[in-house]
Amino acid sequence: MVEGSIKAASAPEGRNASPPSDWTPTRLRDVLAQDATYGIVKAGTFVRSGIPMLRGGDIKNGRIARDMPHVSEAKSEEFKRTVLRDADVVIALVGYPGECAVVPPDLAGANISRAVGLLRPSKVLSPDFLSCYLNSDSGRAEFLKPSAGSAQIVVNLKDLNNLTVPLPRDKAEQKAIAAALSDADALIEGLESLIAKKRAIKQGAMQELLTGRRRLEGFEGEWQRVLLGELGAWVGGGTPSMDRDDYWTNGTVPWVSSADIRLGALANDLRLITERAVVESSARVVPKGSIGIVTRSGILRRFLPVCLFDRPIAVNQDIKALIPSRAGIGGFIAHSIIHQNDSILASCLKSGTTVESIELSWLKQFPILVPPTEGELNAVCSVLDDYDAEIDALSARLAKARQIKQGMMQELLTGRIRLV
Repeated sequence: MVEGSIKAASAPEGRNASPPSDWTPTRLRDVLAQDATYGIVKAGTFVRSGIPMLRGGDIKNGRIARDMPHVSEAKSEEFKRTVLRDADVVIALVGYPGECAVVPPDLAGANISRAVGLLRPSKVLSPDFLSCYLNSDSGRAEFLKPSAGSAQIVVNLKDLNNLTVPLPRDKAEQKAIAAALSDADALIEGLESLIAKKRAIKQGAMQELLTGRRRLEGFEGEWQRVLLGELGAWVGGGTPSMDRDDYWTNGTVPWVSSADIRLGALANDLRLITERAVVESSARVVPKGSIGIVTRSGILRRFLPVCLFDRPIAVNQDIKALIPSRAGIGGFIAHSIIHQNDSILASCLKSGTTVESIELSWLKQFPILVPPTEGELNAVCSVLDDYDAEIDALSARLAKARQIKQGMMQELLTGRIRLV
């Protein structure tokens, strides 16, 4: 396990302590086999079969995507200085500046674009350690510092060559640090994969359970096609004046804006408004069990944010809330809207405006299928809620694993904790 691979060994006191005495602050250029350099400037026409060309956007989270274009062998030969070798380190210079990864054996012989930098470690530098350091918050803060505040953040190769890296002189320690962080990555990747699998299973269950194609045991009868506008009252809200301290100071009523609603989830850090703001402003409090839908936001180009409110909540003008006329049906409606997210956007999205919006009159005409009995409705919701609970638990573990890895990087890459 990741936690078991770390042991404190007389770590220096204080958060800003210097690296251990057997660590050497080293200029990166001095531990590279050649100066850091960029790749193919003008790729020309891509070919069906040729030499893969790695682009800046292909590097993310320490991994390299494989769906890259191909250039001719002649073009790659023109830039033969950047033909990749196993265990080279590549770094995105623009786009996702600072994203870094180690080149695996199967990409040896590929080349890189102008947007990618090549770092070829010498024998004294572990490629995995270098990648870990450059992907860390402290590493990026150093080599991105020169372009901070500019219109576009970029990685400058001159600055990168002159970057000072706190480097263990013992290469075995470099490898041990990289291995510990690799264990953390493996845990994170495993959780990400499991969450994706659980979401796919849930999606399949929604496709069957929310359409009546598969009935839970003990239920029968025809499902009804019901318009969203027939399921309750639709209301909107507003934003209390930001200039009124008495509307925002010591508030007790949760207030939701479009940024607070995701797909099936609500942000944890909601702003609070006062009871006076509710009375005197256009903010509208809707009861627990209402369904909030973002109807005006740039995010509508990607998905329709919707969630079931688990408490009374005030909504702003970018949200429409459905207050169900039938008790207990809110969760089922929310699941149905999430399931038909793409179809609703295709039918109800009003484009051509500065900020895309959902036309409420069209949304009210969108149909969903509803079970004939309260018991079946609750049973379907219970099954889907169980999936959500499992995914939420895994997501919490994933967030914790990422937090642990960040802490490990901060401690291990500065020598505050030593591997012994």
